[in-house]
Amino acid sequence: GIMGTLLRTAFAFQWQAVWFLPNVGDIFHPRCVRASQGALFEIPFMRGTMEELTKFCLKKRLTLCVSHSSGIDIGSPDYDPPPNGVALLLREEYAAPWGPPRHAMKLRVPDPWRHSGGRPSPDVEPFEPRSLDVAVAGGILMHHM
Repeated sequence: GIMGTLLRTAFAFQWQAVWFLPNVGDIFHPRCVRASQGALFEIPFMRGTMEELTKFCLKKRLTLCVSHSSGIDIGSPDYDPPPNGVALLLREEYAAPWGPPRHAMKLRVPDPWRHSGGRPSPDVEPFEPRSLDVAVAGGILMHHM
């Protein structure tokens, strides 16, 4: 279901393509197809390794970006979108530990209270973007990019 949701979101925000890494679940599983609501058959996709994705990004001059809790807040004035486009690498937070590629731009989901238009922030704990599931975080990042 999550993969289908991400595909549907990418299609809705008019992303140009999707790249599936080797350990991704079956994109043609009935739950993925149903959750994608047809987006799987509308958005171009490729399959390949991380090394192949890196080479593809270099060839197309795309910046590889990853969601990371210590990354640049994409809702802040400090965020400057890459000029030639991006490849957004998403993964489940509870998956096996990993280190994002060193050359990847680290992005953070915006803190909803920091960008509240001058309204005082409520008395709550600091926002922790890792608490979002990958479909929600991916949707927010795709929207802001």
